[in-house]
Amino acid sequence: MNSENLETNNTWQPDPTWDYYLAWHSLQYAKSQIEKALTFMAEEEFGNATADEEIKQLLEPAKDKLTDIIDDELNFIDVNEDEETA
Repeated sequence: MNSENLETNNTWQPDPTWDYYLAWHSLQYAKSQIEKALTFMAEEEFGNATADEEIKQLLEPAKDKLTDIIDDELNFIDVNEDEETA
């Protein structure tokens, strides 16, 4: 990673060779879905079934993405450790 990976809007962008590159992008997607749900909630004066369903639809992809990240992306295997136990 290096500091040269900045977009014009000063949003940090990771180096594609970074170990957490895919997880970072997946978390950014989940974060954007959560932010959409929060914005929607803030605009609702009262809770109701229709609003709840909309919020659930916004959050479901984030939930799925978080599960994928936890189950698939964050399972680092230390090659050196595997060689030592063999």
